[in-house]
Amino acid sequence: MKRLMVVTGGGDCPGLNAVIRAIVKRASQEKDWEVIGCIESFNGVLREPTEVVVLDNDSVSGILIQGGTIIGTTNKGGPFAYPVKRSDGTWETVDVSDQMIRKLQYMGVDAVINIGGDGSQRISKALYDKGLNIIGVPKTIDNDLSMTDFTFGFQTAVQIATEAVDKLVTTAASHNRIFVLEVMGRDAGWIALNAAIAGGADVCVIPEIPYDINKIKEKIESRYKKGRGFCIIVVAEGSVLELGKHTLEFITAPNVHWPEVVFSYDKTSKILFSADAFGKFGALDVQDDNWDDEARRYYFGIVGKFGNFVQQVLKKLSNVNITTICPLHGPVLTENLEHYIKLYDTWSSYQPENEGVLIAYTSVYGHTRQAVEKLAQILIDKGCQKVFTVDLARNEMSKCVEDAFRYDKLVLATTTYAGDIFPFMKEF
Repeated sequence: MKRLMVVTGGGDCPGLNAVIRAIVKRASQEKDWEVIGCIESFNGVLREPTEVVVLDNDSVSGILIQGGTIIGTTNKGGPFAYPVKRSDGTWETVDVSDQMIRKLQYMGVDAVINIGGDGSQRISKALYDKGLNIIGVPKTIDNDLSMTDFTFGFQTAVQIATEAVDKLVTTAASHNRIFVLEVMGRDAGWIALNAAIAGGADVCVIPEIPYDINKIKEKIESRYKKGRGFCIIVVAEGSVLELGKHTLEFITAPNVHWPEVVFSYDKTSKILFSADAFGKFGALDVQDDNWDDEARRYYFGIVGKFGNFVQQVLKKLSNVNITTICPLHGPVLTENLEHYIKLYDTWSSYQPENEGVLIAYTSVYGHTRQAVEKLAQILIDKGCQKVFTVDLARNEMSKCVEDAFRYDKLVLATTTYAGDIFPFMKEF
């Protein structure tokens, strides 16, 4: 029996389940092939216990029209940067590729099919160089993989973007408006170019060609002079703006923390204007020891619930050479940038920073507080080095939330109030 393992990595996009189904359908035509799916990219193999599922005709029945991927995906970790917890509670990334290859051999896996974009295929190439039988299936809506005419997900992205252009035309014409439609495409303008042509846009801006704002202005003015009182402009995410000595690049960062947020990056000075990201309470105390505390409190109060969006932005910034970060709130950062970026990676992936126990409680008559103090002493006597208690009704809520995400263990103790839990605990 030959065994084939299927992996989906990176962001999800239309067509992933169709590819999985096609692989299983083809393998089922052979008498001695078995297909297994690895949960969340290579994490399923790297975890203990191993998380893989058998993929057969029954398990892929009906998935052709489903979005996403039935075996899950992730853009974190991977065999060359797998997160491992240190003894002090902090995290580091290590190369476990050799161990993973040995485990695949032990599992009897003869070949791997890795469905993913540029990051996933870099992993494929590195594993191939180590001797693993692996095939890369190009998957990305940006269509930016070399030696590939069309990637899975690209056609659907163009279709959706074209429909958006079509809908904007009638509204723009009715109200005499200029509409700018931004689409994905950090390094390649394929979506913007195809949607602009198919939808009949008036201006298309792509990252491959730096644009001149004056020429765009001339185009808009010429349309108005000809009596066409509207204009549709399609812009790819990675487009650059030439401003003489300086060149600006724009990086979309939705929900960090407003839906329409866009970072600006000065490629000449290597300065990132990061909107609300990397900010903190206070503007002039970057050298103070409490930067991490205030930035953590700011993050979880402002951006905390949008961790997935922050992860996407960090991935976009991974290959950007940054020497200075200028947030909207907080001091300008010029040194030790790796420290700040690593903290954002930890917070947005909801990983604890330190080992420790936080006991958050509410108490009306003091009995719950006494129970909490007794529990804290028991934990200390049993060897817990860091045990913290916090009264939610008497401490600043933002600091309580901050500490809840800082430590790896959380205990909640509360009284009841009017048939429900105490209001401060409910808010927490």
